[in-house]
Amino acid sequence: FFTSVSMNRMTTAAFDNCTCCLIKPHAVKLRTIGAILDTIPSNEYDISAIQLFHLERAMAAEFYEIYEGLAADFNNMVDELCSGPVIALEIRHKAAVTDTENIVKSFRKVVGPWDVQMA
Repeated sequence: FFTSVSMNRMTTAAFDNCTCCLIKPHAVKLRTIGAILDTIPSNEYDISAIQLFHLERAMAAEFYEIYEGLAADFNNMVDELCSGPVIALEIRHKAAVTDTENIVKSFRKVVGPWDVQMA
């Protein structure tokens, strides 16, 4: 997933026809990981790769760079992402959808907007 990870490790990530899902530090701290992971296959998706990370601020800011200047709380978003462990998931649709854009849109319907204030 992220470039700081050694590429010598074996991975199940396919990096095509997929989307990335992050379980953020607040969810890890609340111990909701199991419920989150259970939701994914029950909605016709597979988790094809999973990895736990501790992100430094620079990497978290790079991950969210598309929101810089757009999200009023950009710095808070970055701070939260590097405040504890993050679990990155590669998500694939069980129906073998070949259009990544459709996978992203359909998975977004399952998990809701990235900003809980928009939910």
